[in-house]
Amino acid sequence: MDKEVFDCVIVGAGPAGLGAALYAARDRFKTLVFEKFYPGGQINNTDRIENYPGFENISGPDLIEKMMGQVAGFGAQIKHGSEVTSLNKLDSGEIKISCNGDVYTARSVILASGSSYRKLGVPGEEKFRKAGAGVSYCGTCDAPFFKGKKVVAVGGGNVAVEDTLHLAKFASEVILVHRRQEFRATRVLTEELMTKINEPGSNLRLKPDTIVTAIDGEERVESVTLKN
Repeated sequence: MDKEVFDCVIVGAGPAGLGAALYAARDRFKTLVFEKFYPGGQINNTDRIENYPGFENISGPDLIEKMMGQVAGFGAQIKHGSEVTSLNKLDSGEIKISCNGDVYTARSVILASGSSYRKLGVPGEEKFRKAGAGVSYCGTCDAPFFKGKKVVAVGGGNVAVEDTLHLAKFASEVILVHRRQEFRATRVLTEELMTKINEPGSNLRLKPDTIVTAIDGEERVESVTLKN
């Protein structure tokens, strides 16, 4: 058992977790951050961030790299590939943390575990989730795999619009399916999308008031069924 006692343990190294680590470490609290996968979380899927103060245009991975450097500069430890499996409060008031078979002790714990991808929940989705089969939850990451292919993107928020714009640089055609008329995405992204759609020879199409009801194919995705 690790006898070292941390003032603050943070579970999750996305922007929220790293922000908490920065404040804690800067105030001279002994700080440890656990991340199950790789620091940054879903922000790593974004190739363009224009609304973070201090940066006119920066990619998600680059922003996280700068955050990590700043956090580490104040002495916080960051362990990625580390999955926290249990938290138990001790009689002393301290908290026992189990992670990757090791045990850590902290005076406080901050949970910043982030969010997960929203699934469609339609037939065929799980079947084609394996790598290269056609269902992707990160258009920015996987765009090169769709070079010259027809792609259906689903959603109306910032991520859906950003991914659609990025996919259009690689795919022969991108159809954005959205269940409503109005987008949840920011106005600047929506305006950029509509400008691209209306350009002569655009490879972008929009299907509003439409949902995906099934994803079909043999070994890979071959078609989707839409309902207006």
